Amino acid sequence: MALLNKNECEKYVSSFIDMIDYRQSNKTFKHITRNNDYWKMINYIMLDYYTGKNTSEYELIKKLNCSTMTANNYIYDLVESKLIFKKPNKQDLRKIHLVPTKILIEHMSEYIKRFKEFYAQTKF
Repeated sequence: MALLNKNECEKYVSSFIDMIDYRQSNKTFKHITRNNDYWKMINYIMLDYYTGKNTSEYELIKKLNCSTMTANNYIYDLVESKLIFKKPNKQDLRKIHLVPTKILIEHMSEYIKRFKEFYAQTKF
């Protein structure tokens, strides 16, 4: 495996730091990126939103590497933070879908734009 030259590495690391600084300066991102499972949960919800799928609370919890109680605490926190809301399934009211709020969608769109710029700048 060939090593990158120092100038390339400097550019990449500077871009990484910029993305981290952005996440830390944005209140919403600071909240949702505080641990990997929390961040993973948000990304699964957003992926389903962008692909037009419903995010099943049960299926989401199964995808995480944490206990059901911890995942439920994360979901509760996201609902209380007004970043997602729970939407009952019309056919079976016991099933709950998790839907991102407009605020989360706007913040994720901004983050994705910044990531695209980061990706274009570094040209992986």
